[in-house]
Amino acid sequence: MTSVDHYDALELAPSAEAAEIRVAYLRLARRYHPDGHPGADDRTRKRNELRMQQVTAAWAVLGNADRRRAYDLTRRPPSATAGSKTRTASNGEDPYRFVPFDLDDDPPMPDIDADGRQTHPRGLSLAPVLLLALALGSLVVGAVTRLAPLLALGMASFAASVVLFIVVPLVALTSSQRGER
Repeated sequence: MTSVDHYDALELAPSAEAAEIRVAYLRLARRYHPDGHPGADDRTRKRNELRMQQVTAAWAVLGNADRRRAYDLTRRPPSATAGSKTRTASNGEDPYRFVPFDLDDDPPMPDIDADGRQTHPRGLSLAPVLLLALALGSLVVGAVTRLAPLLALGMASFAASVVLFIVVPLVALTSSQRGER
């Protein structure tokens, strides 16, 4: 798919308001959506699909205020040419540098607090896995050697690992929620 300016894709000026962007998206989606042209020939259908992809990509960025702000920072004004001098913002940074818009879309891991610190000991996360490995090893060796104490150790380790597989995530969630307050 060719790269098209999102404002051009929605046939809007960069100064368009959020409501105008939404109306333009809906108007173009109705016009180019494949379901709206069931009897179209292959060429028209492909052209409409490409146009719909451009419209949808533009809406995904311009329809979200944070993404639009980041996109606007990455756009070069039409008057800027390759030989023009690089502009700098008042803080000395290039105002047109790329800023990814999805860095904050993913929630943090539950066992890591807002400062990036682990909220519970790492061993607690490994305990269920290690106990399960011990259980499987004990059960296999106990079954081969027919040693009842080894089979009992395997069963007990298996039960403990199942409990820890349930408890450890709950501990991580509650400790991360305590850190948010």
